[in-house]
Amino acid sequence: MRTGISQAALALVLAVFVSVARPDVPDLAKLKAAAEAGDVDAELAFAQHFPIGGADWHRWLEAAVAQGDGRAEDELAWALNWSYFAVNFPNPAMRASHLKSNSARMRQALVLASSAADKGLGRSRLLLGMAFASGYLVNQDSAEAYKWLKLSQTGDIVANMTANQLRDRLLKEMPLSAVEEGDRRAAAYRPGSTANFVHAQLTLPLLKLTGLASAGGQRIAILNGAKLPAGEDTRLTVEGLSIAVHTVTVDQRAMVFCLPPDPQQYELRPGSLAVVYSR
Repeated sequence: MRTGISQAALALVLAVFVSVARPDVPDLAKLKAAAEAGDVDAELAFAQHFPIGGADWHRWLEAAVAQGDGRAEDELAWALNWSYFAVNFPNPAMRASHLKSNSARMRQALVLASSAADKGLGRSRLLLGMAFASGYLVNQDSAEAYKWLKLSQTGDIVANMTANQLRDRLLKEMPLSAVEEGDRRAAAYRPGSTANFVHAQLTLPLLKLTGLASAGGQRIAILNGAKLPAGEDTRLTVEGLSIAVHTVTVDQRAMVFCLPPDPQQYELRPGSLAVVYSR
């Protein structure tokens, strides 16, 4: 009778031991290969194997964002940025300091959140509610904030606590008519236009028309230091935002432009803090 373990049995025991001790090794290798091949689900999953906020975490989530994945947009918008929108400074100087230090990052979060919100992601909808409640980088609008709280559905414990606290604060401050308006907007909401709406609010205050000129018989607008001829598309990077601008017309007093893909046109005149007028 043989009492020793066979080589095959030993190999099996060792394989089981290795798989128990390091169950992630083969799966992680496959996951990495799939992510490198551009599988969006793998990119999203592989990102979770790195510390939140690190370079590799950002790299793989941004790869998924580049493919239009709402889950990655939601994760990037919420994971590192929700706390910036959770604070409410009654002191104007503290509020201004907060925005000065964090506005670029907060703008990027709202761009991502506005896209993810239209894809049904609850944390991003909550982030929009927080922004409209406080008036951080968008026009303060309690009815719009209440709308997004109504539409927010998430299993995230922190998000749920934040939503409940914000809802209760709004209900203490809002007139009944604003609550009813928020309910009406929530009922009428259809995904598709949020990104354009939010992006315009974030972008327009950043655009500064410093001059109007002529060159080679063509009228040119000087916007944030860039020369924009009529009829052309230009991409600017301002305070962390990548802004596409289509210059519709330029004359001696103003430029008319839109922010693709939104066809809404705006008129901008030099001076007076570059106030933007909707046409």
